Amino acid sequence: MGIHEQTYEGWSGKLQSRLGRIWALTVSGFGFPFSIRANLVVIGMIYLMILGWLFVLYIFVSSSLPPVFVMGNNLYRSWFFNHGLFGFLLMILSATVGATMISRDFQHNALLMIFSKAISRGDYLAARFLSLLLFFLQVTLLPAVVLWAGQWGMGPEEISFTSRLRDLGAVVFHSLVITVPFTAVVLAFSSLTKRPHVAGMLWVLFYMLTWIFSSILQHTVDREWCRLLWWQNLTARVGEVFYEERPMAKLIPIGGETSLDIPVPLEMGPLVPALILAGATLVGLFVIRFQLRRAEVKE
Repeated sequence: MGIHEQTYEGWSGKLQSRLGRIWALTVSGFGFPFSIRANLVVIGMIYLMILGWLFVLYIFVSSSLPPVFVMGNNLYRSWFFNHGLFGFLLMILSATVGATMISRDFQHNALLMIFSKAISRGDYLAARFLSLLLFFLQVTLLPAVVLWAGQWGMGPEEISFTSRLRDLGAVVFHSLVITVPFTAVVLAFSSLTKRPHVAGMLWVLFYMLTWIFSSILQHTVDREWCRLLWWQNLTARVGEVFYEERPMAKLIPIGGETSLDIPVPLEMGPLVPALILAGATLVGLFVIRFQLRRAEVKE
């Protein structure tokens, strides 16, 4: 038997840039949810919701008295982003995708391997955050842009090009208002346990409790602050700030012509909801960093 040199030799290859390492980890995390059939079903339901609203918009194109939900930016503002069905579907995706993202790495002891490849805790957090954020954007921003384009092409109103572009910007910012806090809080739940299903159930329980307690207090106390307990109300209050307030409520015939009522203003300003969402985001990021540090010390 030949004798071979078995002493350790240092690696002499070229190290990929830091951004390249983060991006490689981001891509792997972004692509994984699409390999699960249940996630594809929920994503398909979101896009079916969009197709349904486009069909309704097409029906009322030639109507002399179109309903409120096809006027102005109401279609993607109130009937998509702020719609309860969309919030429920996004909650499911958060539980099946986001809540398992970090806990899955804990479960399989993957952090030891990841941190040994010149990836720090900050790089790992940035990659996982970006992976989940991009995933959420493709089920929030992309469908909303489709609705925006449909509203532009088939909407019954004559709106200036500037107003159309402002609506597009509002759609982008509204998507970020929804997805950024969602990403931070969901990943925080994911970092609390090694069991992905437990992380998912904790997130669903948290989201549903915000809705249940908000509904109960609204019926018993009936104060404006009660609505702040529901997560979707927070994102709705902040997201609506970016939209142009223009006539869109309903058409009223006047002497053979039509005029538009001014929409009812927001009941509450965006400052308090924005502070709550910002605080939840910062707390979520702090929890993730703390849990990653604990895991790195143990390993």
